[in-house]
Amino acid sequence: MTRILLVDDEAWFRTPAAIMLRQGGYHVDCATSGEEALKLLESIHPDLILLDLVMEGMGGLSFLRRIRADERFAAMAVVVLSAVSDGKPGTEALALGAKACLVKGSFSLLDLTHHVEFAARVA
Repeated sequence: MTRILLVDDEAWFRTPAAIMLRQGGYHVDCATSGEEALKLLESIHPDLILLDLVMEGMGGLSFLRRIRADERFAAMAVVVLSAVSDGKPGTEALALGAKACLVKGSFSLLDLTHHVEFAARVA
């Protein structure tokens, strides 16, 4: 079973996304911040991280830089999620090795499961 770490500080997105992914047969762990996600990575080894870019405290780009600098997590597959569509944060995330950058509101939760399936296959 594919294990996903969903990192998003917005419950309006995180909760239904986790439910939909679990119904799709995925094991989903959730974190509400970059700091919480780093702590979880010490005990779980997800196949894929779904990462919000804009969060209080440690944002998604800072989290991504941290895991890329740690050899234990450097190769983990990451798909970033952003409410910002200007492109700059997404471009930076892709340069840091993210598999995709999805703009919230431009996809349905069903679309998200398709992106997860694709990212998990190419990871």
